[in-house]
Amino acid sequence: MPIGRSIRSALVVALSAVIMAGVLPLPAQAAASGSIPALPAGPYPVGCSNIVQDFSRVPAGESAKDYWEGTPNGNTSRYITDLLADPANTVIVNLAIPNDSELFGSYAGQTRPHVLLVCYPTTADNPRPDYPLPTGAVVPHMQRGGEAPLFPIDNARYPVVLFSHGLTGSPISNDYISALRVFASAGYVVVAPFHGDGRFANVKLENFRDQFYALLHIKDFVAMQAVRPLALS
Repeated sequence: MPIGRSIRSALVVALSAVIMAGVLPLPAQAAASGSIPALPAGPYPVGCSNIVQDFSRVPAGESAKDYWEGTPNGNTSRYITDLLADPANTVIVNLAIPNDSELFGSYAGQTRPHVLLVCYPTTADNPRPDYPLPTGAVVPHMQRGGEAPLFPIDNARYPVVLFSHGLTGSPISNDYISALRVFASAGYVVVAPFHGDGRFANVKLENFRDQFYALLHIKDFVAMQAVRPLALS
């Protein structure tokens, strides 16, 4: 069996399991959940790359998160690139999707931008202000313009963590930015792409109708899951 077909088959099985988990009730013991204490911050302050945005571009009734997460508005696509105020100084990878329609469906052969947020350990006297987000969170000590990162030790080599957010999320949605800060404060350079899952598939599986839609459009979900590791690589 070709590798693309085997990957697609595995993804179909996995997606079907996720959908059925949303349809069928969980046993009481599986539904119970406990709290996990948050990891303490490390010894370093944290700085991050330029992700400055013009939030006045967000129409009334919409949310910046819709753009961060790639959630379309009907037939109109949305992605964080629509809000970037300084794209020339933002880390962006233009991802070439292989021309393999069996694995990437209708997205095969296309090029899709993937914005990256990079956070890293910085100096105790980093003068750059935090960048406030409309959610109330902040991007710590964010670079502006073409500013270079400020590392605690010049010319040192820092280990890299590749951070992939959850389905429909983004590096600055919910608590993900807090997780990036914890890793970076421990001395890691954290690279986090905005996957923009909504650009590839309708991932809002909130009811049986949505789940039925997902089964009918399984190729879109396969493509979304296949593009994620491609973007990470």
